[in-house]
Amino acid sequence: MNDLTKDYKMAMRHMAASVSILTHRKGDEVLGMTVTSASSYSAEPPIFMAAIHKESTLAAKLSLGDPLAMNVMSADDIELARRFSGETGINGEERFDAGDWNMSASQAPALKTALAHFTGHLRALIPQASHAILLVEIDAVFARDGDPLVYHNRQYTKLA
Repeated sequence: MNDLTKDYKMAMRHMAASVSILTHRKGDEVLGMTVTSASSYSAEPPIFMAAIHKESTLAAKLSLGDPLAMNVMSADDIELARRFSGETGINGEERFDAGDWNMSASQAPALKTALAHFTGHLRALIPQASHAILLVEIDAVFARDGDPLVYHNRQYTKLA
């Protein structure tokens, strides 16, 4: 790793980010991963964007039109965020054994305790450097009040 990359990674630790779990469905298979690089892309039509590592299991399974959901985590869901980040060593569909999920046969899993979830379909997949940028056109939105889970300086936290 060169100095610029090392300095960049160190500086990025200071950017606080909302924590979400991105979920995917392909037939009977469901996958999910914790993401901190997600945001709104467009209000009309509603589209969210997320960046995931190109070599992740989820990235390898994606096709245009696939159902995806972005589940914005509440401050109470730290352990679930860790589970889907890979920290616990739990992978694949086993990750969904924890949490209260809406497991519709036609949509990506939506976490019932999330502060918000956006369900939709993959509109674009843009490989760029080490990651892939996903643009997901939204079909449905749910939101409730609560405190968000935040990732800052390599740890999960909540807003003060």
